[in-house]
Amino acid sequence: MCDFTGGVAPEITKRRPVVVVGPRLPGRSRLYAVVPLSGARPRVARAYHVRLPSNPHPGEADARPVWAKCDLLQNVSIDRLDRFRLGAGRYTAARRLDAETLEAVRAGMLAALGLAEGRST
Repeated sequence: MCDFTGGVAPEITKRRPVVVVGPRLPGRSRLYAVVPLSGARPRVARAYHVRLPSNPHPGEADARPVWAKCDLLQNVSIDRLDRFRLGAGRYTAARRLDAETLEAVRAGMLAALGLAEGRST
């Protein structure tokens, strides 16, 4: 989960599940690159919207549709990140994405940045 409060629309402005998409880098150990997740189907599907094959939220049904909104990629402080709350003071981390799904999210990020292979210039 990531707390995006303080953002300005059309940025994400509330708590939202995320995929951490990058490793810790030297000199920026408190920053993480994240892609927010949403249960809302995109109005118009684009290459930067990636439907996940299963819901990574540990407290919800696996079959619930979830999209990675790769066009909203951000670097955020570790202080904005938290585990999922399951109620009664219980917390847990999200499930890991498999390699194929993570690769699809990374391809969506490249599309969002205009860096996808085969794009016309």
